[in-house]
Amino acid sequence: MMRLFQRHDLAPDENEWDEMFSNFCEHVYPLFPFFHLPSLEAIYSGIWTLFRRQLYERADTVVPSADELAHVLICLALGRCTHSARTSTLEGFRSSGWKFYTAAAESVGPLFDPIRDADVTVERLQTLTCMAWYLIRLDAYELAHKIVGLAVQQAHTLGIHRETVVENMPVFRSELARRVWHTIYILDRRLALDIGRPLLIHDYHVDTDLPHDLHTDWMEEQKTSEQPMKMMRDALKAAQSAETTPISYLRVMTGYSHLVGKICDAVYDVGDTKKFGNNMHLAEFEARLLAWSSTLPPTLACDVESLREAKQGDQPWQSRQRILILVRIIWLRILMLRPLQPRKDSRCWMANGDISATAISLASSIIEIFAQVMDSYQLYHFPFAHYLIGATSIVLSIVASKPFFRQQHYGQLVASAIGMIQTFCQKIWVSGRTARTVERLRTLARKVFDTRMETKPGIALADSVLPTPESWQPSTGSTVNGSVRP
Repeated sequence: MMRLFQRHDLAPDENEWDEMFSNFCEHVYPLFPFFHLPSLEAIYSGIWTLFRRQLYERADTVVPSADELAHVLICLALGRCTHSARTSTLEGFRSSGWKFYTAAAESVGPLFDPIRDADVTVERLQTLTCMAWYLIRLDAYELAHKIVGLAVQQAHTLGIHRETVVENMPVFRSELARRVWHTIYILDRRLALDIGRPLLIHDYHVDTDLPHDLHTDWMEEQKTSEQPMKMMRDALKAAQSAETTPISYLRVMTGYSHLVGKICDAVYDVGDTKKFGNNMHLAEFEARLLAWSSTLPPTLACDVESLREAKQGDQPWQSRQRILILVRIIWLRILMLRPLQPRKDSRCWMANGDISATAISLASSIIEIFAQVMDSYQLYHFPFAHYLIGATSIVLSIVASKPFFRQQHYGQLVASAIGMIQTFCQKIWVSGRTARTVERLRTLARKVFDTRMETKPGIALADSVLPTPESWQPSTGSTVNGSVRP
C-alpha cells in the first residue's frame, strides 16, 4: 500500500486526511449514502493502524481489500474538493484530489476485461459509483457516463435490479445492494439530463424495493448474519430508525429521478421531438411533479416561505437536503419549459406565449433562494453551485434575447448572482470548465447591463479572483468533455 501511495505522490498526513474524510462524511455522504458509514469509518481507521504498524515493522496487520482502499481514497478526494479552493494552490485540476483517484483506480486494476469475466460484487459496484460521483464533481460527465454504464452492466450481472435476487441476500448485503442500485439509478438519470444521453436503466426492467431507513447499530449487528432479507421482514420493521437518516433523502431522490426519466424520454423522443413543450405535455408533467412533491416526508418538505425556519433537532445536512430538493423541483420546472429552445411552431408555446416570462421567474426564484440562505446554511458546496450557475445562465440568456426584460430588476439580480458564484469559486474547488462558464457569464452581463449600475454592498461585476480557466485532461488521457447546466 505504501508503494502505491509513493507511485502517486501521496504523503499520508493524518490531520489533513482526517479533515478531508470529515468533510466527506458531513457534506457528501448525506447526498449519496450508498455506504454503511460505520464500516467506511472502520476501514479508514484501519488504514491508519496499518500505517503505524508498518512503521514499526509489525507483521500482524490486516490489509484492506482493493475495493475498500479505493472507497477511502475516492472519499478523501471528494472531501478535498469540498474545501479546497483552486485559487489557493498551483496544482490546477490536481488540487481536486486527483492523485487519490488515480491511486484508487490502480488499486482496483482494469475495470473492464474483454477476455475474463469480471468478479462482480457489491463492493465493486460501490467503487464504480464512487468513481462516477467524483468524476461528476469534476464536471467530467463523459467519463462519468462510461463508469455508470459499466456499473449498470455489472449490477445487471449481479441481479440487484430484481427484488427476487436482493431479498435472498444476507440482510446486510441486501441493504447495501439496494442503496448502491438506487444510487446508480439516480446517477443514470442525472447524466441523461445533463448531457442528453439515452437512459441506461429502463423502469420496466426494475423492481428492487427502496432501501430501508434502518438504525445504524442494527445494521452493524447484521454484518455477519447469513439470514436472507426475506426471512427478516418483522425484524426490519422493528429496526426502523427513529431518527432521520440520509436514507430518507436517497428514497426521495429515487422518486425524483423516476420523474426525470419520464421527462428525458419525452424530451429526447426521436420519434417526435416537437411534441414535448405543448400545453398538454407541460400540464401533465407539472401535475406529476406536484404529485411527487406532495409525497415528501415532513423532514424533507420545504417551500420558499419556510426556508429560514430551522426545524427542531435538525442536523445541518438535513437543512441542505431540503433546500436542494426545493431547488431541484424549480430547476426541473425550468427544464420542462425549455425556454432557450427555438420554436418555429407557435402551437408549442403556452397559450399566452409567456414561456420566457415563466422561466425567468423560476430562475430568479432560485437566485433569490441562494441570496436568502447561502450564508446561514453554508451552501458553499457541490452541487449547489451548478444550480445557481444554471439559473443565472437562464436569466441572462432570456434578457439578452428579449430586451423587454432589461427594463425590470434583473440587472441587480444578476449582479447578486454573479457575486455569489464568485464566492463559490473562492471557497471550493471548481473545474476549468466551470471557471470558463463563470467568466462567460460575467462578460455577457457586462454586455447586457450597464456595468456602472448600483449594486448591493460587496457585490459587483468587477473583476475578482477566479480560478484560471485553463483546459485540462486527466492523466488517463481521456478528454473531459462534460457540460455545466444548462
